[in-house]
Amino acid sequence: MKCIISICFTVLLLIFSFGCSSVNLDSQEQPDSKISEKEEQTITYANAADLITIPDKIIYYHRGNQTIVDKNNKFDNILKITKDRASIVKDVSKLAFSQSDIEALKQNNDVIEYVYLKNVSANWKYDVNSDFIYRFEYNSIIFPLTGEWNDKAIFLPTSPGPLVPMGSADELIKVLNQQ
Repeated sequence: MKCIISICFTVLLLIFSFGCSSVNLDSQEQPDSKISEKEEQTITYANAADLITIPDKIIYYHRGNQTIVDKNNKFDNILKITKDRASIVKDVSKLAFSQSDIEALKQNNDVIEYVYLKNVSANWKYDVNSDFIYRFEYNSIIFPLTGEWNDKAIFLPTSPGPLVPMGSADELIKVLNQQ
């Protein structure tokens, strides 16, 4: 009988110890997730170019023809010029673009698309004195270089609207069309 009580007591002690250690593990993991949430940068018009991070792939659409920009070729220069274009951004436009609008842009204009293999998220704060924040969640950014919308950066699939105005695309078009 004493043996059975000892075994039961030992089992209960092990269960209790395991339960406490799993609680400790859970509590140790939470600060990391809170840190990563706080590390997410808030973007304003003053640092709008920070929304444009290094993509996994850049695709150039030239009136319907598609070219993937080689990372060893013009990639870094295109990224730099695009960030420079974004340095004058002042606002998030209230325009909405459908998938058919995007396809029409790619078919009829010069467009670059930044493609990200993982979703990117960021917060846009319109006014540093306001608490109102727009949420961007995207895996692609469309930059029309010609046509009616050539001063916009369109974030897909989810954003409050395109960033406006982007700077002139002339230098970027010149780099893209060099042989």
